[in-house]
Amino acid sequence: MTRKFFFFSEMGYNAYPLEALEQYGYSALLFPNSIFDPEKARDLWQMFLHEHEYASEMGFDGSVCNEHHNNVLSMQESVNISAAVISQRIKGTIALIGNPLPIHDNPVRVAEEIAMLDLMSGGRVDSGFVRGIGWEYFGHSINPTKSRSRFNEAHDLIIKAWTSPEMFSWYGENYEYRYVNIWPRPVQTPRVKLLENIANSVGKGVSK
Repeated sequence: MTRKFFFFSEMGYNAYPLEALEQYGYSALLFPNSIFDPEKARDLWQMFLHEHEYASEMGFDGSVCNEHHNNVLSMQESVNISAAVISQRIKGTIALIGNPLPIHDNPVRVAEEIAMLDLMSGGRVDSGFVRGIGWEYFGHSINPTKSRSRFNEAHDLIIKAWTSPEMFSWYGENYEYRYVNIWPRPVQTPRVKLLENIANSVGKGVSK
């Protein structure tokens, strides 16, 4: 087994005054965005991006991007946008941890964006998927009891969209598409074929 080392930063907004945190008693979902300072955030973003570049120069095998919503923990509201920028600044792998599938209403769009990332980076994307954090369900008006069902179905739909050599239809419990035929497809076809075999073992209802 070969060990690899990745650089990871939440890229959080740490410029808020502590007095505000003490005043409200929380820093997620209802923490008012009037406290947010775009100029400070712009400078923080440049610092975070330079950190990824420096880690790559120092020999790290890659960088990790993630996504959170409605909180100061992370300014990465789109893991795919973060990964797109970082992919052009580092040499190694870009790991996504990841797209929170249950709060996405369009898994096919997620499949398309990650395929674009894989092409833009020359096949350097390792895509992980997550279910998200509790308050993100409230912020996106998603029923938390549907989390596992939405995750499983979106995952299987994305894998099939990446690997199917022909157009197909999808009629599931949570998502419905008459035509799935993504352009472009990712570079790393052998890898996603392996993932497809795992997904098929779960056994989802798909009409083709």
